[in-house]
Amino acid sequence: MFITGALMMVTALRSAPSERYCAAQLSIWSPLLEAVEYEQRDFESGLGLDNSGFTGLPTAEMEAKWESLSQVPGVIIPPDRVPYLNRSIDQGFVPAIPDSPSLGYVGV
Repeated sequence: MFITGALMMVTALRSAPSERYCAAQLSIWSPLLEAVEYEQRDFESGLGLDNSGFTGLPTAEMEAKWESLSQVPGVIIPPDRVPYLNRSIDQGFVPAIPDSPSLGYVGV
């Protein structure tokens, strides 16, 4: 039994899955999942954005920056990928182009 356990540990350590494989297994499908690259960072402050222009007292410039973030266009979900989201088209997905739902659906 000890030998079997030791062999299982050696096999598990030798064939560790990649970060990309783990992310694909633990995430729902996304059109950008293949493009995501993970990195480890140590942050020096809670936000790490002290000089980004998004923190501090409200100004017209800061409000414009926040407004531009909220105006990001939606993502188009291809019809064949909707089941990867554990959803059905019958659940009220909005076609990206109203006259042609075969092109995809709006995702936010």
